[in-house]
Amino acid sequence: MLSWKCHSGNIMKLCAKCKSALGMQSFIIKNEQISASSAWNKNRQQYGSSRARLHLDTWPPGWRAQKNDLSPWLQIDLVQVHIVTAVATQGYGDEKEREWVKTYLLTTSRNGQKWISYKERGRKRVFIGNMDTKSVVQNLLKIPITTRWLRIVPRSWNNHIGMRVELYGC
Repeated sequence: MLSWKCHSGNIMKLCAKCKSALGMQSFIIKNEQISASSAWNKNRQQYGSSRARLHLDTWPPGWRAQKNDLSPWLQIDLVQVHIVTAVATQGYGDEKEREWVKTYLLTTSRNGQKWISYKERGRKRVFIGNMDTKSVVQNLLKIPITTRWLRIVPRSWNNHIGMRVELYGC
């Protein structure tokens, strides 16, 4: 995995410019590029990964994992290698359900087979996610990652796994 620290020389300039939304909210990232470990009631069309778009407000407003999914993940295929500098999350957009991901990990892959956990200072970074269904929480990566595939791996959640996301980079 190629990576660098944003606080060194020319890389700092690149990191400052490399913060565009990569296309979840705008649908530049197509439904076929998004997958997940599961969907609520095994209904991938209604509650599946394609619903995991930041600020989606049409029903159902987000991805919901199957209730008994012991290894949940949401995966985005960027089709070609990109630099990812940040991840933004929102909870499932239905106030009545009160579902959101509180913490998550990131894993990345260049070939779709071998997955590497995102680390900072040699340790897997646990990202702090949401505290409600509507707020957006953006986590900057101290070490930008160069990847084609990115997985968001929920570790804790409120009531149930429900989320919407956007990736940033270039």
